[in-house]
Amino acid sequence: MDIRISPLSQSQDSRWQVIFDGHKVTFNNEADARNFASTLLERLQAPHDLPDDGQSQQTDASGNRGS
Repeated sequence: MDIRISPLSQSQDSRWQVIFDGHKVTFNNEADARNFASTLLERLQAPHDLPDDGQSQQTDASGNRGS
């Protein structure tokens, strides 16, 4: 995933924005924006347990389990 950090203007007191996957999150300073981006990247790279193909069951709109 592409994560970008950029100032909203060139002024010294500019707000900052983190842009990822079509989302934009605005921060009051660069440090907060960088901390958010760092935490986001850590969470994306963390191991995730996913169910095995044979163990996952999906439900339809009425809540019935598929076979």
